[in-house]
Amino acid sequence: MSEQNLHIHLDTTLQIERLKTDELATAVDKGLHDFKFRSTSTYAKHEFNRTLIRDLAFLYTHAQRASGFGDIVGQIKNSFGSKLASKNRLTRCLEIIQRFLDQRPKTLTVDLEMVRLREHLAFMLANAHMVWQRSVHHEFQGTACHRAEIKPRLAPNEKIIFSLPQCRRNNIKCKIHEFFQANLASFEKIASKAEALGEAASKQLAGAAKQIREASKDPPILCDDRKCAKIGDAIIAVDGIDLPWFGANNDEDWQPISEALGKELLNPVRGKGNTSSSTDAEPK
Repeated sequence: MSEQNLHIHLDTTLQIERLKTDELATAVDKGLHDFKFRSTSTYAKHEFNRTLIRDLAFLYTHAQRASGFGDIVGQIKNSFGSKLASKNRLTRCLEIIQRFLDQRPKTLTVDLEMVRLREHLAFMLANAHMVWQRSVHHEFQGTACHRAEIKPRLAPNEKIIFSLPQCRRNNIKCKIHEFFQANLASFEKIASKAEALGEAASKQLAGAAKQIREASKDPPILCDDRKCAKIGDAIIAVDGIDLPWFGANNDEDWQPISEALGKELLNPVRGKGNTSSSTDAEPK
């Protein structure tokens, strides 16, 4: 590839994969190694916050009062229902716990294991955004997402302070409606691609198409975090539309999006036994 083509725009999913297991982190880093320029979107960082960072904070809070791994795993399972978004959270939480178990010394007592787990989770929370920043050269800020800039804090009593505020159209703090209007033609290409796929389109992509059509008549409707979340992948893609490659671990949504916008798609963890679901529909 030419130097100009060695530019790639990353979705949230790859940023999450590199923090799950060493194998996935190696696969992501190897896949991206030859790209001279890697970008992402502020909206992708928002999704990073409301998925991985939220789950790390959840685990840390429960680890503070858990008596052992059986206790914390039980608390995790009891906290999530049967909906897809909850299953995504359940899977992520268990993967985070498993990474710790794979790396810990096998001779630790139960009490010491829980101390080490809390330290491990606190370290991940403290460094996740730094890992994010170091993994890319540029972050596009087309939506100026307010929730993307919130970071977890460790209070003096060792409690994690992390909360994402609600966004509503009667109290607009971002520019997503302006971004959407300025790039309406690109969003409509994605909607048309999804509609052309018919029943072959994923539930997420079909829902995104419907939301794009609705927002085209009333763009400020997207200044509601429940609405913009439905087109998260599309927002991230359009924010990096000037780059020739997209990078994501969610083929069922990102392959049609890439085709709609005339981009190549890289999924360096395809075939690794780990297929991330889109974060779009996950509740706040």
